[in-house]
Amino acid sequence: MRIVVRSKERKNIHLRFPTRMLFNGFTGTIGAGIVNKHIGTDSGYKLRASDLRRLMREINRIKKKHPKLDLVEVHSADGDEVKITL
Repeated sequence: MRIVVRSKERKNIHLRFPTRMLFNGFTGTIGAGIVNKHIGTDSGYKLRASDLRRLMREINRIKKKHPKLDLVEVHSADGDEVKITL
């Protein structure tokens, strides 16, 4: 995964993360616990770790088929740009 932030006024930021490191079953389990902690019990919604792990598997499958897929591409009126590529 690549995150690129281009700015006219400041330095550009380029971050690269291994997709498998970010989107794996262990990260999905931890993420589900954090989301459920912050949602609270009064909302009536609970995210299961198995659902999030399934999402992670699909993201990895899509990465194999479309290696340079743009997830987010935002351009501001100031000329700043944010781009997240899978």
